[in-house]
Amino acid sequence: MRHNPRSVITVLSLSLFFIMGIVPALQALPLFTFSVDNLEGNDRTGNWVYDADGASMPSHDANPLTFGASSPHFYAEKVVENGTLICTAENVALAANPAEITIHFNTFELVSFTRINTTDPALPWNVLGQAGDRRVYSNANGYIALNGVPKLYMKNATFVITTPYPTQAQIRTWATWFPPLGAWVGSIGSGAPQTGYGFGDVDQDISDPAWAALFAASNFKIDLAMVGITSVVLPTQGLFDFDLEISPAVIQQETDNDETNTGSLGFPAQNVVVEVTSSVPGGAAGDMNSVYINEIQQTPTGALPVGLSFATTKYWLLGSTYDSFNLRITFSLSSADFAKGPGDWRILFRPYHTAPWIVWTDYTLLDSAHIRANNITQQGEFAIASPLDETLPVEMSSFTAYVNSDNLASLKWVTASETAMQGFLVYANTAASLNTALQLTPNVIPAQNSSSGASYSFTAVDITAAGTYYFWLEARSLDGSSQYYGPNIVKLSDPEDTPALPIRTSLQAAYPNPFVSKATIRAEIKNGEQARLGIYNVAGQLIKSFDLIQGSHELDWDGKDASGMQCASGVYIYRLTSPTASESRKMILMKN
Repeated sequence: MRHNPRSVITVLSLSLFFIMGIVPALQALPLFTFSVDNLEGNDRTGNWVYDADGASMPSHDANPLTFGASSPHFYAEKVVENGTLICTAENVALAANPAEITIHFNTFELVSFTRINTTDPALPWNVLGQAGDRRVYSNANGYIALNGVPKLYMKNATFVITTPYPTQAQIRTWATWFPPLGAWVGSIGSGAPQTGYGFGDVDQDISDPAWAALFAASNFKIDLAMVGITSVVLPTQGLFDFDLEISPAVIQQETDNDETNTGSLGFPAQNVVVEVTSSVPGGAAGDMNSVYINEIQQTPTGALPVGLSFATTKYWLLGSTYDSFNLRITFSLSSADFAKGPGDWRILFRPYHTAPWIVWTDYTLLDSAHIRANNITQQGEFAIASPLDETLPVEMSSFTAYVNSDNLASLKWVTASETAMQGFLVYANTAASLNTALQLTPNVIPAQNSSSGASYSFTAVDITAAGTYYFWLEARSLDGSSQYYGPNIVKLSDPEDTPALPIRTSLQAAYPNPFVSKATIRAEIKNGEQARLGIYNVAGQLIKSFDLIQGSHELDWDGKDASGMQCASGVYIYRLTSPTASESRKMILMKN
């Protein structure tokens, strides 16, 4: 990390970003690393942070954590921009060296702010020596260029950080531009270093396909790790230095924000509608009125309340720049989220990420697809849970999708066992959204209901246009409940561009490696040949296997064995065998 020749101090009052409580899982090896120098935080008219009011400055009540009419106020910066960004490392085959790479972002805007206790989040935020705040800066776009030519475009870029407020010693260093602070007595926060990270999306429509493909395994989501944040305090701005590491995302996130004082805000990508019943906007001018929603596509961590045994594989973060508010949030669900009926749904809430989940008792079940939480007056995390286990009478061994020799999308799935099953339905979409996917199978593909499992296949003969397609499989039981698998991604080419089948059978390196939640394994099976990919533990025991036919394959392994049980952290061997080839490689599973 570079050090500015000016006095470098860590202060939360002038911190850069906000994190709502989630901590990213283990990052993949960064594709790019940039040195970020003097990123500017400007326009200090955002949310109130604290007052210059302490034992040595009796302008109010000697407490900097209460707002006093006669005290000098400190406010958060509304925007973050500019700065020098230099590529110091790259790990892609598309560039010869880091000097060829540059990155550019436009302005980030403050969209969420809350005060926290950074020493113990369970305690009140306004404990002297422990206080801090959290912020989200978002709404930025950017691009990575090769020799000055834009190659990879990013959208919805969001930077997040949490930082403790400063200590007595740190505050006294500001006396060079505000002399009374030289005699400041007492610490506002712990003064610990800032921590942060970011994320965003690849804009596939305008990015170079070869560069966008670097993030295909993460559904074109990007992680922006901020390493070694340091801050420089100046009278009119905050300057921030850190290393920015860019990797395929580990956790899928869909974020958005909008502004209103009262009324309804729709967040369709987050499956949420927010109704602002009342609010008191924040900021020096009373103009901070944004609502921030982030849908985290991951099963919520932490124990569920007693009696609830199943939760959706996603949860939501709520933030805002209001000083206070009263909201109602409607969550949209489908059978992909819960197989059981809506009468079993329960809304859960926790004010911060490590807090225990509690049941939100003030709710309204609107219909079979919508449930609403009422009278929300604090920021935090929401999830939906059920008191019933959602176990289905089918164990899925594999579900794969590929382009066949006729340039059509073909699906194959293998079950380990079946009991009381109706059968299967196939869905497709041009986006990674099951809610708007088209059902390709007019009738259920009948299940064989064999205790030893069965094999099935389906070819999407009606999809012929070139493009990227997402496929899901619904396994439907006799009682009407369902389980969904996917999406699996297939890319169809124009007929004249259809690549020939592989001339040899080969196995490629798993990615990412090490991995936390999912590893993608690529294999090529030569024309006219069949193969098997097996995953083994270090003792040589078969964990899971996939049967492959001719063509190019991308297989996702979620770290579970053939029975659906989570495997332990460690080294695993994946082996491809066919009549003409036998190859083995290693990968490392590292659980949270």
